[in-house]
Amino acid sequence: MTVTASDETGIHEIYARWDRPSGLSYGGDLVFRCSPTVSNTGGTVTCTNYLVLDASHYSGIYQLNVVALYSPSTDQTYETEYYGPAGDDPGRLKGHGRGGVVGVSEFGGDHNLTMPSFTVE
Repeated sequence: MTVTASDETGIHEIYARWDRPSGLSYGGDLVFRCSPTVSNTGGTVTCTNYLVLDASHYSGIYQLNVVALYSPSTDQTYETEYYGPAGDDPGRLKGHGRGGVVGVSEFGGDHNLTMPSFTVE
């Protein structure tokens, strides 16, 4: 899987999670990450990594919960989270400074991020 992202402060980690099929109280989520330190400088970065399916992944549709970008800050981790269909607030984004206050994480608008669900058979 390849993710292309842009941030003016750099990107320490890119994280995405698809929730296990609804109705299952067991099994694992699908988690994708590129880290540590994808980029220390601002701009657009591309990372490629893979997901490994194992015995904890059952058949069904895995819905996108969240895609998150984490900054390379040394004193505090700053992030922006983009919520998918299975997320806390689908179609919204949340992050530090989004509400106008530096260092405070708040909801700050909508996004048009589209990422597919995964079907495991």
